[in-house]
Amino acid sequence: MSKSIKNTIDKELQSCWINKMKMGWGKASGEKQGFYFYQEAAKFVKGGVVLDAGAGQLRFEPFFEKSIYISQEHTTGIELKSMKNIEYDLISTLDEKIPLKDSCIDEIICNSTLEHIRYPEKFFAEAFRVLKPGGRIYISVPFIIMEHEIPYDFQRPTRFGLERWLDDAGFSRIMIKAGSTCVQSLTAYLPIAIVYDLLQTDKNPKKLFLEILQRKNGIQELIRRMPNFIMAGMGYIFMKLFVSFINMLTNVEVYQEANIPTGWLTAASKPGRYIRKSYKNKEVFLQLNRYEK
Repeated sequence: MSKSIKNTIDKELQSCWINKMKMGWGKASGEKQGFYFYQEAAKFVKGGVVLDAGAGQLRFEPFFEKSIYISQEHTTGIELKSMKNIEYDLISTLDEKIPLKDSCIDEIICNSTLEHIRYPEKFFAEAFRVLKPGGRIYISVPFIIMEHEIPYDFQRPTRFGLERWLDDAGFSRIMIKAGSTCVQSLTAYLPIAIVYDLLQTDKNPKKLFLEILQRKNGIQELIRRMPNFIMAGMGYIFMKLFVSFINMLTNVEVYQEANIPTGWLTAASKPGRYIRKSYKNKEVFLQLNRYEK
């Protein structure tokens, strides 16, 4: 597992990353770093079986077209994000049971999901159980980011917290890298933070405006709060220009020592000799390895 995770670009995967997955290509924001990270994951599991733990909108499925891609989502996430129209291979709570047999998966990816898992220690124990010896887990998790998917937003781990969880579960060869520069992280939410503080809300300003308008005596309330709306709008525009200037000055590649990133890119291995087993297709794999209570 590469310590720098940066290597040559697979043009086919790059095209998939940008065009199919609609991911960006900024260097300070870590989008390029994210590509290299998941490119390594795609190369390792090529021809094997990858579990997308917390698959959401199945955004990563096209990135793993040369592997057997297994999607897992939990019920609360499906209901919260109205994803009932998506067909997942496995539906279960990630920190209770991954419904697969021991040592059957080559790789697990977990993208922006760990913060929504109530008991991370239990998830890592399950991930370790279903991974083959020598198998890998690739995790991207936010660090400096606003609360989201409320009320199912439970933690923002430091790199040391991530290392402890993985080490306690039995993983080795742990690699943790910053997902953005410090400035990129701190400026990402500055414009909207000005708006939130001036309006004393976390709601979209337009939605807040319409909500107030529909209230009894809403017109009077809007007149009273109009100076705040005006200042919020002007502050937002000013801060966007300021942030753009600062980001232009500090447009550097993500570096390992960055300790205020938007998130972390984390990879680790299950100790042991890795032996890949081929399956004809996803249906055959699930038939042989699905865990039934």
